[in-house]
Amino acid sequence: MESIIAQPVENGEEPKTCIEAVSHVLPKNSTFLGNVGLRIPLVSNKSRGGVSSQVQDLQFELENERIESAELCLQVEKQSQEMEKQSQEMEKQSQEIDSLKKSTAETNALLRQLISFNKDDFEGILIPEN
Repeated sequence: MESIIAQPVENGEEPKTCIEAVSHVLPKNSTFLGNVGLRIPLVSNKSRGGVSSQVQDLQFELENERIESAELCLQVEKQSQEMEKQSQEMEKQSQEIDSLKKSTAETNALLRQLISFNKDDFEGILIPEN
């Protein structure tokens, strides 16, 4: 599945998703894709009647492993999307912090000007002594 997802894409094509990779890897008679609404199974389980029980067990185990792999792939995709959202939120917060720092610096500069302005006004006034 990883090699399917990692295949280079041609111009105008979208990279394959985990779901597309799973549908490519699972056998055509897989009930997993039909159960999740992606594809209707083409072969029923009754057609496996002539297969030995050991082969059936191995096929069942293999299908379960593929399902687990698909679920893990979906979890990884979901976590990647979550991480992207968190990264965007952190970037937004960083911009807000920078804006607040700039605003604080401007306010401090204005206060310094006001204080120096008031000092100049009061220096020219003589307070009479008694």
